[in-house]
Amino acid sequence: LLLTQVLTAQGVRVMYIDIGVPHGYGVEGIFYDDARVLTLSIHENGRYLFPGSGFITERGRGRGYGYSVNLPLEPYTDDASYIESFHALVPPIARAYKPGFGEFMSNIQIHHAKLWFAGQNQNWELADFEINEIKESLPGIQQ
Repeated sequence: LLLTQVLTAQGVRVMYIDIGVPHGYGVEGIFYDDARVLTLSIHENGRYLFPGSGFITERGRGRGYGYSVNLPLEPYTDDASYIESFHALVPPIARAYKPGFGEFMSNIQIHHAKLWFAGQNQNWELADFEINEIKESLPGIQQ
């Protein structure tokens, strides 16, 4: 988060991707009116899970309007649907926004570019392909 603030102060556009189960961790709120940071969150629908936010109508405010993207999924969304949603949403938005820096955040552990949900039985190895696709489509992006 501090790095994001330092980079935006230098004019770098940042794309913050949160692929955790709950929405938020406050990052979207911090940058809700800032077009220099695009926040994209794929999470369980806030109707069922704390903190009760992250609806598709939450899109930013003022100069930041349109720079908050939320995709709330239903509980028990299967792996194939999650990966399809990720693939349909994240790479095209990354290409359109053209960030200078990308940050991935959530309740996940990243080891050898493989994603695993902490404490879950679901294996998200397939997300590795989509993350590499984002990096390949934006050669200048750093992670």
